Amino acid sequence: MRALGFWMRRSLTVCIAACGAFAGAALAQDQYPSRPIEFIVPWGPGGGADQVARKLGQLLEPELKVSLPVINVPGATGQTGHAKLLAGHADG
Repeated sequence: MRALGFWMRRSLTVCIAACGAFAGAALAQDQYPSRPIEFIVPWGPGGGADQVARKLGQLLEPELKVSLPVINVPGATGQTGHAKLLAGHADG
């Protein structure tokens, strides 16, 4: 029973030390997001999805402190927009 307590204290100490070691790296990073977020709508402008995306972008801009431009990519019943989304660069 005593050995179990020793190992639990030791594990807790190691976990606390690891958290302290990695806290500096987390604090040194830029605030996410730091650049505009493309809001891809896979249907044409003026439709319901476009209107919802634009309204949602307006509501999210003050919270995220970046712009959210809406990009309409119509065609192939939404597949063109989905292909653009999947082919986009990873933003972390």
